[in-house]
Amino acid sequence: YAYDIQQTNDGGYILACSHFVSETLYGLIIKIDENGEIEWNKTYDGPFNNGVYSIAQTADGNYSVLGGIETGYLTWLFKIGINGEFIWEKKFGNGQEIIFFMELTDDGGNILCGINDLPESMDLLLIKTDGDGEIMWKKTYDVGLLGLGCDVQQTYDGGYIITGILMTELFTSYAFLFKADQDGEMEWIKRYGTFRGQLFDVLFSCQQTTDGGYILAGEREALSAWESETCGWLIKTDDKGRNRAYSNTLLLRFLERFPIIQKILSFAQ
Repeated sequence: YAYDIQQTNDGGYILACSHFVSETLYGLIIKIDENGEIEWNKTYDGPFNNGVYSIAQTADGNYSVLGGIETGYLTWLFKIGINGEFIWEKKFGNGQEIIFFMELTDDGGNILCGINDLPESMDLLLIKTDGDGEIMWKKTYDVGLLGLGCDVQQTYDGGYIITGILMTELFTSYAFLFKADQDGEMEWIKRYGTFRGQLFDVLFSCQQTTDGGYILAGEREALSAWESETCGWLIKTDDKGRNRAYSNTLLLRFLERFPIIQKILSFAQ
């Protein structure tokens, strides 16, 4: 399975994948050139089932990689060189933290988002590390019965935005946009969607636009007369998450969705 792909400084691409060999899960990184030809591929494993889910090229040309260790639900953060050689690794977690996404930060570190799985709730989780993978701070946020972060990005003011899905104690689900400052302190949260007949709203991707607002993408599932329909969902907000500027849904069949947004500058006007 390929979970992430990023363009590299040389015009090629790097893929973060996970694959099974004899029922054991391994992390797999594939580097391809600009024509799609494989330059190298490396398998990364450990004592348990390991997978890799997110990758980003760092300022020094190397790569920061996010993975997970299935046994014990540990986060696996490691760095590899330009040819895939291992540089360092960090494994952390308490068996309750599940990290889904990583992004580089302006200081050369990483920001990670996911959930903290507690007996009574599943809280939104944000972790900041330095360039060596050492945890600088860790924050959890009680935003309801479930707060699942699907994407995180650093904002122009040094803070962070997170998108995903949350569920209230009444089992009503909403998509959300969450804003934290540079120290991880919550500033605000906005909910979107869920109206009568709506089944499922989630935002998978977020990006700040040049006007200081945000462009968000995800999907909505709604009941029609005979069946459920999945719609791609695009939202443009102002700098406080208010979606007065633009919101649209596009009907997509076969569970098509908007997984990732790059800079869509036309919506910033």
